[in-house]
Amino acid sequence: MGSFTVSKNFSTGKYSDEALVTKSQVIHDSLNGNAHYPTPSPALTDLQTAITDFQLSIVKSKDGSKEETADKNAKRQILVNLLQRLSYYVQITSMGEETIILSSGFDVNKQAGTVGILPKPENFKVTVGDNKGTVELSCDAVANASFYEYQYTKLPLSATSIWTMRTATKRKLLVEGLTSGQQYVFKMAAGGSDPSRTWSDEISSFIL
Repeated sequence: MGSFTVSKNFSTGKYSDEALVTKSQVIHDSLNGNAHYPTPSPALTDLQTAITDFQLSIVKSKDGSKEETADKNAKRQILVNLLQRLSYYVQITSMGEETIILSSGFDVNKQAGTVGILPKPENFKVTVGDNKGTVELSCDAVANASFYEYQYTKLPLSATSIWTMRTATKRKLLVEGLTSGQQYVFKMAAGGSDPSRTWSDEISSFIL
C-alpha cells in the first residue's frame, strides 16, 4: 500500500473558475474508462453535468446580474463537492499509490521530506549584556530549525567541566546570572527532528 494522499484543494486561491472547469474535465476524462477505477462514485455522468452547468453559469455571469454571479458561485460549490467526494473514492481505490492516483487526473499532496542534520550556525556572536553577569548569544537564522540549543561553561576547560544547556525557539538568547570577572566559553546549535547537532565554533568571553 502506498502512502500518498489525494489533493482535495479546489479553492479559488488555487483554481480560477475557468481553471476549475479545465481541471474537472481532465479528471472526468482520466477516470472515464480507467481500469483502475471501474465504478467511480459519484458517477461520471453527474460530474459532467456539474461541469457543464458551472461552465454555462460562468458565461452568464460575465457582465451579468448579482443573481447570476450568485448562481455561478453555487454551481461552483456543487462541482467542488462532487470532486471532493470523488477524491475519497480515488484515495480508497488507489490504496495510496502515487501513479494510480495521478492516472485519475487528481493531484497528490506533497510529502514532507526528511530534513536531516541541520548545518552549523553561521555568524555566531557573544555580546556583553547591559547588566552585570549577562551576555547575549546569537547567530544567523538556520533554515528548518525548530529551536536552538545553547551551552556554556567556565574556563579553563577540564575533564570535569559542566556545560549548562539552554533551549529557546529564537536564535537570540540573553544569558543571566553569570559570575562577573569569570571567563566562559559558549557555543550553540540549531535543533530539528534529527537528534544530532552541529555545534558552532566556541567563543570565550570575560563577564563584566
